[in-house]
Amino acid sequence: MSSFIQHGEVFTRVLKLAIQKTGRLAVADIEPMFKTKRDAQRCLYRLAVHGYLIGDRCAPQGFKPTDKAKQLFEVKHDTT
Repeated sequence: MSSFIQHGEVFTRVLKLAIQKTGRLAVADIEPMFKTKRDAQRCLYRLAVHGYLIGDRCAPQGFKPTDKAKQLFEVKHDTT
């Protein structure tokens, strides 16, 4: 399997976890999916740069999915 496909699968799992999680997503939540903590940080950063996650600018930083991420999984918005 190519590295490109593997990255896509990991990014998809991270986004799915972010959408399913009720609170913010932290590096510690996804760290087991990666070889190093730094790799997990890079993943979250890349997803944020491309508009799939938004950081809360706290320390340590947490992330929440954007509407762009939710559209990938057809998540319906609660209007109440």
